[in-house]
Order: sequence, then C-alpha cells, then structure tokens
Amino acid sequence: MFSPHPENAQRETAVARALVLFSALWFTALPLYAGKLACEISLGKAQDEAVMAMRKESLDVKIKSPVGIGTAKLSLRKGAEWPKQIVLLIRGDDAKPLAELEGFTLQGKRIRISGSRQTSGKMEAVVLSAGEQDPAEKPASRKVDITVVKTEAAMKIVIPGTLLAGESEVQIQWIDFYRG
Repeated sequence: MFSPHPENAQRETAVARALVLFSALWFTALPLYAGKLACEISLGKAQDEAVMAMRKESLDVKIKSPVGIGTAKLSLRKGAEWPKQIVLLIRGDDAKPLAELEGFTLQGKRIRISGSRQTSGKMEAVVLSAGEQDPAEKPASRKVDITVVKTEAAMKIVIPGTLLAGESEVQIQWIDFYRG
C-alpha cells in the first residue's frame, strides 16, 4: 500500500486550505462588487441631496432640490460603462415633484442636450467640436429621446445610456421655472 510522504501531505493540505479561503473570500466579496455603482454624483448646492441605486439595467438618481434650480455632475468610475438608462427623479423640499421643468441641460465633452418638459422625447442635441469652432458656424443638431414626465412623487427624466457613450462625466442642470 502506498503511503504519502509527510511533506507532500502538508503541501496538499496547505493548498486545499488556500483554495477554501480564496473561495470564501471570492463569494463574500462578489455581492459587494456587484452592488457598486457605475458612477458617482456631486451636487452643485449644499442644500440639495441625492441618493443613487441600480434597478436592473437602470440607474435611479433621486434628487431633492429645495430651490428647484440645481446642478449635478455624474462621473463614470474607471472601467465602468453607463447603464442602459439613467432615471433622474427630482423633487422639491416638500416631497412633491417640481411644479414644472422649464430648463434641462445635459453636457459632456462631446454632446450638449437641452430641453424642457414641453420638449420631452425630442430634446435638442448638439455634437460639440473637439477643436476650436468658428463662432459664426452653428454645429449641426438633432433631436434625442430624453423623456420628462411629472409623477405624483417627482419630475422623472429618463436618459438613454447610449447618449452618454464616450463620455466619462456629464453635467446636468435643471430649472423648475425661469425667474423673470
């Protein structure tokens, strides 16, 4: 009968323990990594608040904007991709949606989109030039499908993630009513 050499048995035991430890660490860390969001948010006003959560292929960004005018910067994490859609849910201070959305702008390095609730589904998108541009020359624009719907809880703005392809960060601005 074959008897394993004691040194080989110790080596095999150490390897088996290392595999068990690696497996345990992998499976406990996996949910933490999977829950990490693809991007970070920073808000322009101290009184504004934001909470982000992934829901299937959608990034939901709940924003509390007491004044109704604000800015946010979404920055994509290194190596991450934009989700299939970004849903902004903007409400005022009283847990009600903004009364209106007269101004909305989304701008990155290569694209600027502007519109309002009235232009929902057909907002103006301008592809920005990488180099210097003649001020007399207006860049070509097109219509994009960013939808805006007022719900009981928030002003809901749905941005297709494909619009953000090639951008590492975007600035978002919202205005409930223009002040005259």
